[in-house]
Amino acid sequence: QNCCRYLVDYQQEFFFKGVSSLKPLTMGDVAESLGVHISTVSRTVKDKYLQYPGGTVPLSLFFAHSASAEKTYSTGEHSESAVKTAIKQLIEHETKTHPLSDQSIVDELKNTGISIARRTVAKYRDEMGIPSASGRKSR
Repeated sequence: QNCCRYLVDYQQEFFFKGVSSLKPLTMGDVAESLGVHISTVSRTVKDKYLQYPGGTVPLSLFFAHSASAEKTYSTGEHSESAVKTAIKQLIEHETKTHPLSDQSIVDELKNTGISIARRTVAKYRDEMGIPSASGRKSR
């Protein structure tokens, strides 16, 4: 019960803005905050779901990893899913005759407060099945 309450309080923006607003959080963070062992947190959320007006989600959803474990990610304030959503939105709104390169995406993200390496943009783009700029170009 304390674990669920902690997750809901910590990730409350999720309930208003969706998955892209999840903040980085690990089971270790929760365990430390609650003064319990990490295995206790793991067992608490395993195969458990949260029902709310927007639907039903697994409790494991609230454990969002930071966008990159690399030192190239400056703040760690944005979850991987939030960064992927931002990348996807940039690509959806790009000019199809002049698509954004990975470096251009890095520059655009930096303007929104997300500092991430070009290779991380390429990795996330590949994971989402989005081709490179040359593959997205239409004539």
